[in-house]
Amino acid sequence: MTNKDVADAKRSAKKWLDYPLNKRTLHDEPTKEIIEGIAYVIKHDLRISRVFLKMQLLSSWHGMHAIYDLLNDNPAGWRHLHASFLYRVWHARINGGYQDAGYSKAVFDIWEMGLGFAHSIAVREDGFMDWQGQEFLNSLAGKNNKYRGWEERCFEVFSVALYAMFRNKAMNFAEGLAVPLGVYQEVFDSWHDPIGLGRALVNVCEHHWVETNDLEDLGHVGAFSWAPYSIFPVEMLAIRRIREEAGLPMPDIEHPLMKTLFAAPPREMPVVHEEALTCIVERARAEGVAGIPW
Repeated sequence: MTNKDVADAKRSAKKWLDYPLNKRTLHDEPTKEIIEGIAYVIKHDLRISRVFLKMQLLSSWHGMHAIYDLLNDNPAGWRHLHASFLYRVWHARINGGYQDAGYSKAVFDIWEMGLGFAHSIAVREDGFMDWQGQEFLNSLAGKNNKYRGWEERCFEVFSVALYAMFRNKAMNFAEGLAVPLGVYQEVFDSWHDPIGLGRALVNVCEHHWVETNDLEDLGHVGAFSWAPYSIFPVEMLAIRRIREEAGLPMPDIEHPLMKTLFAAPPREMPVVHEEALTCIVERARAEGVAGIPW
């Protein structure tokens, strides 16, 4: 990854936002459909499963807006970043609630769920982090069948391993389940070696850039191919948070991924006021498929 790649990402985000169809189909229409759909659900005492899937579209739109703002050093991007996160993780939480209530037997590919989890570690959304972290640990141990695809997903497995270490939880694996750590193994191997850890983190950043692309010929979905994660070093911020709380220094590395505003988030993210999000969350709690705060 080079500084040119960052400049290209900035130009691509502007071009994407300037295309009117994107705002209409990923923001305006989903917002309207959610608000109207929730009103219909409440009136007829239905479940929100008919409308909450639109949350992913809103997450993508806010994610692209965050890329444009923060690469232009505009702190307004933090609100878009947090809105993108909230739409993504509430989608995951409601899905989990439907699974637990027996309303859904869906099994989710782990690549759909790992980014929001790592993001929750990085920005201290510990309520969601602990809920999703335990769900993932149970999945790896064979105690639930909610997620699939662990065998091929280094980043997602690493995020769970990082959480288990942070919360001092056992990370057990179902019989026959072989899970990779890939480049992330170096992080654990050099956890108490600042020089070695610095080298490992540069490798993690380079791996991040590789994983912004899907490899369609291999059927591989890049771990960071979703906005805003192509340019948001969520795994590095999760590592930093955990090391800081353990009283350990974070090596200062030279890499373009760590030189944008994305690498220096505020300790507390801004409050997000989105009518569509509020409608979804309130109805999910009323249905009993989500709690407070999660």
